[in-house]
Amino acid sequence: MLIDAGSSRSWGQFQARERLGRLLEKAPHDSGRLGDVAVEIRQVQLHAGEGFQIATNAVYLLEARGTPTLVSSSEGAQARRYIEVVPDLTLARAEFVAGWLESSAGQLARESVADGAAIPRMRASTLAEIPVMLPPLEAQLRALDTGSRLRRIGDRGKRAADPPLARSG
Repeated sequence: MLIDAGSSRSWGQFQARERLGRLLEKAPHDSGRLGDVAVEIRQVQLHAGEGFQIATNAVYLLEARGTPTLVSSSEGAQARRYIEVVPDLTLARAEFVAGWLESSAGQLARESVADGAAIPRMRASTLAEIPVMLPPLEAQLRALDTGSRLRRIGDRGKRAADPPLARSG
């Protein structure tokens, strides 16, 4: 198989794109681009000791490594750059987008557009192009509600299993 030199920036990106393509072919839902479900994708920078306004319904990806998170933090860093992805509320919820980006397919999607081999970096312009597979909004909301209820049940079970604290006196 010959590869067009302009079609891929690295062998790792090529492999990620190929594996992602095979996964998306088997997906139960249609895929689209992240840019199609987002109202905004932009780079933001957080300096230690300072914060930036955290948008509601937003996912933050570290520019270095592209790790998704819902809440940004400046712990242990002089400055961190994030890419803020704000999904359209009529199409997606940030928790669901973050969960997809953390999945195996989401990791491949992030790897397929990352620059750099030793420390992969994300760019807002290329992140908008990655494929995402999201079910309809109603299914996202049901899944998020079910996950929330299961976490509450697990938390109650954990508290019940914890031995009571010994009282001194």
